[in-house]
Amino acid sequence: MDTNFNFLTDQQARQFLREELAKFFSENPPATSPKETGKTAFNIDEFCDYTGLSKQTVYKKTGKGLIPHSKRGKRLYFDKLKVDAWLLENSVRPLSEIESTADRYLMGRKRKGGRPC
Repeated sequence: MDTNFNFLTDQQARQFLREELAKFFSENPPATSPKETGKTAFNIDEFCDYTGLSKQTVYKKTGKGLIPHSKRGKRLYFDKLKVDAWLLENSVRPLSEIESTADRYLMGRKRKGGRPC
């Protein structure tokens, strides 16, 4: 059994890798997410990529009317602005804000008999 090995110089190996990578990426362009494309409406797959929710969860929540969506035939579509508002609608206030609100409330209340709390 006669085996011939060809050794590449460092420069030749780099050039070979560049050519192979360029060929690979021209045949397999990287996927673009809706975040990168600037789209204003998403289909179900793009919505799942955008929010990180599974399809099963999305179908359950849209069926219950919990996620803003539009339906055209059997297909679901999601408006990006409405989705962003939906994602942010249950934001949690920081503890310092909650404490200051509670302090203002307690300072403004008066106990029976006219004495402050």
